[in-house]
Amino acid sequence: MSQITIVTTSWDDGHPCDLRLAEALAASGLPATFYVPLFGDGGKPVLGSAALRSFLHQGFEIGAHTVTHQTLPSLDSAGLMMEVGGSKHLMEDRLGEEVRMFCYPRGRYDCNEGECRMAQGEPQGKDQDRRQL
Repeated sequence: MSQITIVTTSWDDGHPCDLRLAEALAASGLPATFYVPLFGDGGKPVLGSAALRSFLHQGFEIGAHTVTHQTLPSLDSAGLMMEVGGSKHLMEDRLGEEVRMFCYPRGRYDCNEGECRMAQGEPQGKDQDRRQL
């Protein structure tokens, strides 16, 4: 029996340059998840709703990546709820479909984020090394 190799890629922060990246991935037949905050870190640009919906139509997955790309361990419970839960719900509104994945900004998290994520209906999370949480 031969083994099947499955390859997927993930890309964080939703910079507009990801439009070219998505074209290259699609041309190569490579799947990807794009983790996109609603607002860029320090005012950096992020992809808009139309671009993200086009990614979905190309077969890519969109994951939440907080509202403002905050490092989560520095936040209190209310801040966690806004950044984690808010990003899921606002991204779902933008896309018109469920967002099932979440990636922690800079890979930083502690047990509070997991509780917050689960409370907001986030079934899966990944850290920066793509470990399942």
